[in-house]
Amino acid sequence: MSAFAALNGSSSGPCVFDDVEVVDDVPGIEEEDQEDQDEQDEQDEVLAYEEFSDEESAPYVADAAEREVLKARESPRTQYSQSSTLPTKSKFMPNDDNLVICDDHIIVGLKVREFVLINGQCKVTIQRGAVKINNIHYYVATPDKPIIIISSQSQSLPTISSTQVLDRSVGIKDDINKENSHLFTSTYKSIVKIENLYTGLENISLYHPPLKRFFHNRSIANDEVLTDYERLFKTYSFEIVLRDSFSTGLYLDKSWIHSINSITEKDVSEHNSKVIMVIGNKNSGKSTFAKSLLNNMILLSNNETKVSYLELDPGQSEYSIPYSLSLTCHDRPTIGIKISNDIDNNECRRHYYGFTTPQGNPDHYIRIIKALITEYNTSHRPKGYPLIINTPGWIKGLGKEILCTLSKCIVPTCMVLMSSNQDPESPDNIDTLSGLSYESLELVPGTFQTSRYSPAQIRLFNKAAYFHTRSLMGYDFQSTLSAFSPFKISYETENSNEGFQGVNLTSIINLDEEEIDLSDLPLMLEATVMGIYLIEHEQFELIKNKRKCHSDQINLPFYLNAKDYDDFLNFSSTDFVYLGLCMVHSINVEEEYMNIYIPPHNQDRIRDLVLSQGFKILLVRGEGEIPNPEYFDRRILSQREEEMRVLKKAKKDGKKNVQLSSIPYVTFETVSKLGGSSKPRKNVLRRGHLR
Repeated sequence: MSAFAALNGSSSGPCVFDDVEVVDDVPGIEEEDQEDQDEQDEQDEVLAYEEFSDEESAPYVADAAEREVLKARESPRTQYSQSSTLPTKSKFMPNDDNLVICDDHIIVGLKVREFVLINGQCKVTIQRGAVKINNIHYYVATPDKPIIIISSQSQSLPTISSTQVLDRSVGIKDDINKENSHLFTSTYKSIVKIENLYTGLENISLYHPPLKRFFHNRSIANDEVLTDYERLFKTYSFEIVLRDSFSTGLYLDKSWIHSINSITEKDVSEHNSKVIMVIGNKNSGKSTFAKSLLNNMILLSNNETKVSYLELDPGQSEYSIPYSLSLTCHDRPTIGIKISNDIDNNECRRHYYGFTTPQGNPDHYIRIIKALITEYNTSHRPKGYPLIINTPGWIKGLGKEILCTLSKCIVPTCMVLMSSNQDPESPDNIDTLSGLSYESLELVPGTFQTSRYSPAQIRLFNKAAYFHTRSLMGYDFQSTLSAFSPFKISYETENSNEGFQGVNLTSIINLDEEEIDLSDLPLMLEATVMGIYLIEHEQFELIKNKRKCHSDQINLPFYLNAKDYDDFLNFSSTDFVYLGLCMVHSINVEEEYMNIYIPPHNQDRIRDLVLSQGFKILLVRGEGEIPNPEYFDRRILSQREEEMRVLKKAKKDGKKNVQLSSIPYVTFETVSKLGGSSKPRKNVLRRGHLR
């Protein structure tokens, strides 16, 4: 075969891949202690919730029908408490007059002080007057500019409320037509059209059933407990939440609104764009505050000013692809959740970090962030783009040292501290802020709102959404990646010819040659998620002689020590292009090629950079855990369920010759518990064993 079969092949959708056999068994992957405990404990909580919510009257609570707000519970792990009440249902009661029902959309008339909670995916158009989203973002009637909303049960749901028109001179375009003309009366303050939006995300339950409520999914609700209007939303990609459930709405209180407006309107010098750094403990509301601030800055500039966003939480980021840190640029608000991919990457700089916590490799983490700050100072700041920095919830010990280092690099115009104590002289606040560099301080009440999904499940969803991306707003969760043939690409060995085109280098962060047996390299790379770097040819020549290979097995991939990788990769140079992630399916040592999965849009980019511009490919691994559903095609389970139904009927009819099919490497028998637990341990070797 050719050295670079896949890159020279033609493309025709998923079938461009060369066929290979599917791997049935894959090695386990070690996790951090804290994440392993999170996954074990928090998924148990989610499973307990799933059990409850499948009962006949769930997810609704009968005696809560008249409640309008739900006071947030205090977290047992933090000192934060919700500073105000959050709505758990819409303040809107549909009837034949205020709700217009159409095939693919509805039209809602809102009276004074009414609001709706939106669950699911939709396009929202303001047809009359103005509304506030989340009680802060002001929108006026503009029929030609629909608002995209993708809301998930992993976060508080967006709220749309009626509001007074502040200034009609800004160009409000009321859209009166046959459908909504009866709503243009003094009774209704605002008129909103809500349209279907199907992206494929609604099918996430087909991929991973524990996420069946991640997006709007009325197919799992019992019709008997639904009202006629609630049953109506089974035909749409969204719903208006009409009674108390497990959902809460995002409705910012006055203290947050005041802080966000104060920061947005704060003057800065002509040559110094404002930089806002948001810090605070885990689950204190940093991401919600940072995203609300981002939206506010964009809207108050009438979408004329772009805003830069530095995402520093590699574990649960919205604006970075998994295992990565990023500097992104935004000119449109994000309502609901942001699904990050590497398609729309104009004025964006990303780098592969490889871990879900700064603890994985602090030096590597700081190097990348310094490079991203340099990129902002060089490319974004001269254009007048303000910068928002969202940080992880790690403000003690090493986490505090990292914050001090970063604040000295950028010196924020405003340091936002999410705190339960609004006294800047309190011991806790003084301790948190000591050593940090900033020009002004904004103390914001921290909040705590529990999510029904664990961090591990959110990370799984983010990885799945990345690899199942088919377009900017299109996702395919109808099957796992193993249903398609992988992308076949050769790797360079000592046998390769001059001018080889394919994977030239592999590396594993934190592992040097003396710490591993290079003969085990294929096993260490198979069934992992790896970052893809493309390196300019001249830069590659500088490191070429430092590549390692097994002395006896010359058909193994070349390996670059972790130290050489750290010394070599210049995150500020355009000679190193980060192309996102790949999923390594398997490695064929005999024929010297890899089977990998890459989002389709990246295949053409790789072909162009490698074949046309001579770039070399480096694959690097950090934690690299593949989403669990990719290991097991649910069609196998469906087949077994059908066989069990046939077997049950056969036994009832007295037939004895019916047998179940045998599937290699798969058992459907109940696993007996060992030591009270049936969960396999993914990180058998603990860090303490290395001491």
